[in-house]
Amino acid sequence: SHTEPLHVVTLVVPGDGSATDYTIPLRSIGYVKGQSRMCTLLALWSRIMDSGIDAQAALPKLYASSRAIHCHHTRYDTKRDEVFANFAASVRGSIRKPPHTLQWAESLKKLGATDDTTAHAIIKAWNARSSRAGQLVGAKSIGVYNILSLMPSSVQEMIVRHISERGWENSALSDDVLQSK
Repeated sequence: SHTEPLHVVTLVVPGDGSATDYTIPLRSIGYVKGQSRMCTLLALWSRIMDSGIDAQAALPKLYASSRAIHCHHTRYDTKRDEVFANFAASVRGSIRKPPHTLQWAESLKKLGATDDTTAHAIIKAWNARSSRAGQLVGAKSIGVYNILSLMPSSVQEMIVRHISERGWENSALSDDVLQSK
């Protein structure tokens, strides 16, 4: 979005014997953030290669812009810091959506929150540094605790499959449903 830096670095990449400055020009495709963009690029290149197209001759701009993928890698001290940074990015802006209940529960499990005390400490730390809109409170918070402490792992796996197939918005679940015991 216009309020965030794109984290694009100008690199000098050796190509066919000469070094070329690969800055990303205005209105070009920039593979900067997100898995979807990279998947789209990989699918496009797979289709081009399967079709036997000489991309360098037929699609010179795409070929040139795909030779270097510009990225910014951020290192985090802990897994918790990484999860918090990802969630903070999800809360920002009008396009992104904050993590839903199941994403929270799965992330807490990955952070080793196997009991209410650990999960509560992580959520408290998140809420202390998050904006009011991004805090984990209310029905969503209760839903996360229910998933972690009351729901058998077999049911959790079934819910993960269901949401993976349909997406959170189209699933049979909601924060209100998950807050009920």
